[in-house]
Amino acid sequence: MSETPPDHAHLLMQLHHLTDPDRKIVQLAAIIHDVVPVSQLVICLKKINIKHSGPFSFTVRTLQAQVESLMTRGMLRRDLGTGFHFRVTDAIADEAVRQAVADGVYPELVRVVEAELPSVIKVGAMKGDPRLMNFDRAVREIRLGLLTGDEERVLRYVGLAASQRVEDYYRNPPLVRLCTQPWDLERMAALPLRIQVKALEEMVELALTGLEPVAGIGQLLQRHLDQSCEETGPTLRALYLLVLLVQGRLHEASSVLAADRPVAGAEAFQGWIDVLRGHNRQAITTLDHAVTALDSLRA
Repeated sequence: MSETPPDHAHLLMQLHHLTDPDRKIVQLAAIIHDVVPVSQLVICLKKINIKHSGPFSFTVRTLQAQVESLMTRGMLRRDLGTGFHFRVTDAIADEAVRQAVADGVYPELVRVVEAELPSVIKVGAMKGDPRLMNFDRAVREIRLGLLTGDEERVLRYVGLAASQRVEDYYRNPPLVRLCTQPWDLERMAALPLRIQVKALEEMVELALTGLEPVAGIGQLLQRHLDQSCEETGPTLRALYLLVLLVQGRLHEASSVLAADRPVAGAEAFQGWIDVLRGHNRQAITTLDHAVTALDSLRA
């Protein structure tokens, strides 16, 4: 049996022609987005009342045959080290989640996955403190939030991952990975603003410290120059200024500061521009004001 996947377009066409139970199997695997044993999926299918045939529920043996068929068609792929474990093919994973949303079954499937493969457990004396099961489960939840526009899910799990899985988070920031592989300007621009801000903060830091290209990031930030949102607009303009100044585009940076739009840390940016232009006395005064303002915020 060959498990070489067909081309992307053909896989997507197959995905949209699937019917149950194959459709739900692939959708569940796409939501899980990790290696899963057949036995675990049997439990999930029983909970959503998906049958093998007639009144008969799936067993490990009958579901294994179904999974083998889907692997032959390139929809699923085997985890070679574990035998009966498999995962969704990456090329269709995101579209299968969107398909579940369009089918109206996404909330039910997510509830089942969370019950069987939880992302957090409650700990503490009152069992009220959420603790991540592992970093990959946090990435799963962030990915689902991005695909469905669930801002609160994204920000919650970004916060949990950053605070509880610090080393993993800073070695492999989830938003950077999920939003840039592949980079899609229009997809990024369609995300809720608070998600864009958080993702762009991480992208700009990594790109500038790693001397990576920032053209795509700069294009998105430029779109936000006139952003009217009081919560996110000043930060987005500050990020654009950071990109401009690292690139030595002082005239454009000065124009951003001169416009009648608030910029987070405006005095610090003006001091930076003064330093780069050799206006050292003016820079000292401006940066001193910036430090004073920062101290007053911390007080």
